[in-house]
Amino acid sequence: MNNSLEYVSRTLKLLQEYMDNTKSQKSIERLATAKYGIHINEEWANTENGMIISSTIFKLLVRMVKHIVVFANEEVHSNFKYNAIFTSWLEEAKNQDQDVSVSFAGTCDVLISLGCNSILTDIPIDIPTVYVYNNGWEASVGSSLPPFESNKSSTNPIGACLAASLGVAELFKYALKDILDAANVRYELHRNLTLSAFALQNEPGMDNPDLPDTPNVGIVHMVGAGAIGNAFVHTLASFNNIHGQLLVIDADIVDLSNLNRYILARKDDIGHCKVDLIKKSLNHTALNVVGFNETWIDFIQHYGRSLDTVVCTVDSAEARREIQSDLPRLLLDGATSGFTFSLSSHNFLEGACLGCIHLPNSNDYAVEEEMARILGWSVGEVFNALRTDHLLNLMEISQIEAYQQFPQGSLVSFVGKPLRTLWSKELCGRSSINKDQVEYVGTTGFVSIIPGILLAGELIKEVYFKDNVYKGRFIANVLTGPTKHSVQKPEKDSRCGSYCYDPAMIQAYNIKHTSAYREV
Repeated sequence: MNNSLEYVSRTLKLLQEYMDNTKSQKSIERLATAKYGIHINEEWANTENGMIISSTIFKLLVRMVKHIVVFANEEVHSNFKYNAIFTSWLEEAKNQDQDVSVSFAGTCDVLISLGCNSILTDIPIDIPTVYVYNNGWEASVGSSLPPFESNKSSTNPIGACLAASLGVAELFKYALKDILDAANVRYELHRNLTLSAFALQNEPGMDNPDLPDTPNVGIVHMVGAGAIGNAFVHTLASFNNIHGQLLVIDADIVDLSNLNRYILARKDDIGHCKVDLIKKSLNHTALNVVGFNETWIDFIQHYGRSLDTVVCTVDSAEARREIQSDLPRLLLDGATSGFTFSLSSHNFLEGACLGCIHLPNSNDYAVEEEMARILGWSVGEVFNALRTDHLLNLMEISQIEAYQQFPQGSLVSFVGKPLRTLWSKELCGRSSINKDQVEYVGTTGFVSIIPGILLAGELIKEVYFKDNVYKGRFIANVLTGPTKHSVQKPEKDSRCGSYCYDPAMIQAYNIKHTSAYREV
C-alpha cells in the first residue's frame, strides 16, 4: 500500500485522534486489505431508492477501501439500468487516486446488503452483514432489521442517501471492530437504528410525508463546494426532476487531497474549479446552476447582499460569521470534526445565529469593534454600513468630526464615499482581520456526507414543509448515533461575532426580510 497517498494520511490523522500509532496503522492496513461486499437485493434493485442507496454506498466505499465485491443475481445484471450503473462504477474506480479492485464474484470479509435480512446465496452465513434501506425520509441500518417491502417506500433521495452513509459507517465499525475496541473507542454495532431526516430523531411515530413530484427549491446560494457541499449537491442530483436556481460560490480548485472526501470528485477533476465540478454534477437536472469562482467577500462586493436562502458549507468559523453578518433570511449550516457532524438552521431573530455557535476566539482582532469605538457608533451600525457599502453623508461626517474633535470640514472629502475608505485612509491607515488559528480534525467521506444530505432535506422542508423546518442545532457522532443531547436549542450569546443582539443589526434584518418593514 502506498502510504504517500493523501487519502491514507487524512484517514490516518483521523484515527490517530482516537488511538495510538500502532493501532491506527493497523486500522489503515485493514482498510487496505479487507474485501468489502455490496449485496444488491433484487426486490430493491428495481426501485429508485435502491439505485440511489447502492450507488451512494459504492461512491463512499471506493474512496475509503481498496477491494470491493459486488453481489447481484442474473436478473439484476440483466437490468439495463444496473448494466449502466455497474459500468459507471468500474469507471469511477479507475478514476480515483488509488487503485481499487472491483469484482462481481468472490468472497468478502464484511458485507452491506440492500434490503432487510435477505437470504444471501453464495455468501458464507458467518460474514458480518449490515442491512440498509429507507422508508421515505427514514433511513434504517443494522445487523437485524425488521422486514420492510421496498414497494411501500415512496421515492426519497434524502432518506436513501442517508441510509447509504449510515450503512458505510457501520461497515467501518465492523471492519475495525477489534481494533476500535482495543483503543477504547465506542464501537457498539447497531442492531436496528432508524434516523429520520425529516424529524431529526429516531423515535417511533415520526412524520414521513411524501415529496412533491417536481420539487422547486427557488433561488439558493451555496457557499463552499467542499466535502459537505459535494454531499448536498449529490443529494440534489439524485432527484430526477428538481427545479430552481443554485448559485455556487467557491474560489478554490480540486486537488488530490479532496478525492477521499468529495463524493463527486474524480482524478480528472484535479486542477479544475470546484464550482465547475458542481455544475457538471447537476447537468442532468432542471436546476439552473451558476458558478462564481471567487470568495464570498468578492461575490458580495460584486453582486450585493440580496440574500434569501444561503447554504453554508465552509470550514472556517470566521467565514461563517462573515456570511451570517450579511443577513440572509435563512442560513443553513453543516459542519464536521472527526466522527462528529452537525446541522443548524438560523433566521437571525430567533435563538442563536451562526455567529453565536462559532464564537470568535479571544485573540481575534475585531476591526468592527475598533471602528465603532473610534466613530462613536454601535458595532451593529458599523457592520451594517460595511455590509451594505453605505456611502457617508454630510451629517455623518460632521458627527464623526465632532466625536473625534477634528477641525470642522476636515473629513468633508469623504462625503459620498464608503465607510471603509474613510477608515483605511484616514482613521486607521490599515485594517486587517486575523484568520482563525483553528486546526480541524480530519474526517472521511461517510462522515462529511451526512450534514450535506440533511442540508438538502432542510431546503426541501423550507419550501414545502415550513412548520417542520428544524430550528436549532443537531449534532451527533456517526459511530454511536444520535443521543438525547443531539437536539440543541442554543440561545443568543453576547460574545457573538455577528452581533445578532445589536438593535441596529436586528433592524437591518427586518428591513431586508420582514414584510411589515418593506411595506412602509
